Amino acid sequence: MFETVIQVTRKRKLFTKTLRVLMLAFGILFILMAIIFTTGLMLPGACMILLYYVYGLLSRKEYEYHFSGSELSIFVISGGQIRRQAQELDLGGMEVVAPNWHEAVSNYKKKYGSVKLKKYDYTSYDDAIPYYTMIIMDAPPGQGAAELAEDRKIAERSGGAGKSKNKKKIKLLLDLDEETLRKLKNIYPDRVYI
Repeated sequence: MFETVIQVTRKRKLFTKTLRVLMLAFGILFILMAIIFTTGLMLPGACMILLYYVYGLLSRKEYEYHFSGSELSIFVISGGQIRRQAQELDLGGMEVVAPNWHEAVSNYKKKYGSVKLKKYDYTSYDDAIPYYTMIIMDAPPGQGAAELAEDRKIAERSGGAGKSKNKKKIKLLLDLDEETLRKLKNIYPDRVYI
């Protein structure tokens, strides 16, 4: 197998900087008004500055994809400080990895697809970077390959909704690089489309 770490930084939305400047300006304005007129405006000023700081932390997101052996772990890093594990999946339960426009994932599209799955978006929102759709069983790592194969067959027979033994299919949107895609294609040639 292989080990790879991919780090993706989510592109900030257009209004984020403007909103932060407005929060800081109103916070300073309220504090100055509290000093000049009445101290009753000190609390809203302090709240605006606190909101400025918290919003700055929560609006910056980064993702790390850890491919280790047959496991995929996805970490979400908020504000460059708070790191939590969002997903831990076994790649043996992967059904398909393909570009978002590919026919292999057309059944899972939001508007036009026939199969509705829970979607987890871990992309950068950068138009210059193509993203890939991964359909995978939401099963913890370490589950046996035979059990995963059985779960895939049950999911296919049930029309793709994929509930079997409390596991279900999920849809991941990921920014994968060419090297990782080639490695995945070598291991799972019938499931990866480049």
